[in-house]
Amino acid sequence: MFEKISFYHDFEKNRLSPLARVFGVPIEQVKDLAGYIYTHRWNQSLGSSSKPDSRAELWKSRRNNYDPFDSRYSFPNIDNKHFYTEYHLLLEVASKLLESMPVLKGYDDGVSAWDEWLEEYLILSDDKALLAELRDPMPLQKPVWTTRTVDENWQWQIQESDFIDIMINRNGAEFWLNVEGSWSYYKDGKCEDVSFSTILVPKELSQSLLHTTCSYFNHLDEVYLQGFCGSVYSDNEQEFSCQEWLVTNDYESELESKDPYSGTIQHRPMTVAKFVSDSMGISYSHNKKQCSLISDNSLCLENKYWSEDKPRDSNSYTSSGRPVRASLNFLKLISHKLNVDVAIQINIKRSYTDSYRNRNNDDELGYLPRYSKTFILSADGRLRDSRKSYQLGKDAT
Repeated sequence: MFEKISFYHDFEKNRLSPLARVFGVPIEQVKDLAGYIYTHRWNQSLGSSSKPDSRAELWKSRRNNYDPFDSRYSFPNIDNKHFYTEYHLLLEVASKLLESMPVLKGYDDGVSAWDEWLEEYLILSDDKALLAELRDPMPLQKPVWTTRTVDENWQWQIQESDFIDIMINRNGAEFWLNVEGSWSYYKDGKCEDVSFSTILVPKELSQSLLHTTCSYFNHLDEVYLQGFCGSVYSDNEQEFSCQEWLVTNDYESELESKDPYSGTIQHRPMTVAKFVSDSMGISYSHNKKQCSLISDNSLCLENKYWSEDKPRDSNSYTSSGRPVRASLNFLKLISHKLNVDVAIQINIKRSYTDSYRNRNNDDELGYLPRYSKTFILSADGRLRDSRKSYQLGKDAT
């Protein structure tokens, strides 16, 4: 028998209770094990956890006084002694339970409750790297408006050429296209959000899709390419059915994102869907940020994660991006082998962030739809919208 120990209510409710559910045991059993480890294995007295943290002065002056505190839905931005002790105690309790108790089945087929629980507490990605190690440098080329003085009509001064300039970039003599992801730039109270999406379209339907994207809008006066794809949850065949060819894991480690050197990046790499990869023959880098063709080991798809440094003030805005770009040769190869065209949509939206006058004007106007344009890329390298076409690279042989 050993003396029972009382933990903070938040630690019991937010940390120990979810762990108890993984093994289907009462919370009291997990609390007893935690108390035993704390007092007998760590040789800590019952009052040692209440000793002041010698580093407290480091964050005492921060604007957000809640930074050292966690909650049910969030980890603290600062790991004080109290949280550091709880975190390591929780992992040791978990390891002891795993040694002696069976794990319950998780909510998702093929995933155990243990794997679901553990993923929330890991600070390393699957490739055993810290999030900051996956961070890319900020782009050297910034939007033109960030280097000039803009007038009050800045929000509406989006030109047709802006979509081409944003989508296409060159690496030496090779063309690359941004096909998925997004980025946001902030400067002097102004924000420009850019996003990309892509689907594969049957060749005989691609021109119809272009015309449809110009005339069809949802209740927000916007159109999304994914709306033309068949649902994986429906058994009904759609006459007008396209396919998404890039997929991602939606899970993001909230604890991992607390890395102070990671900026505001997210590690959720886009990968090629199986029906495409089976036809192409591709391999991934260890962190899945890059994809190469096995035939010639040439890089064909690349995820970028870039961000400004994380601000001390949590209310500040940070420029960041996670675009996904594909080589023109890879896109042409997909189009040729699968007998499809590649549709790419670019969306641009400009807004104000810290000017009361401008924000108030936006409120009077109501919801402002983004500027959007869809392009179709064919196997011969021809890129077209509803009115113009552009030849990229050399004609396919």
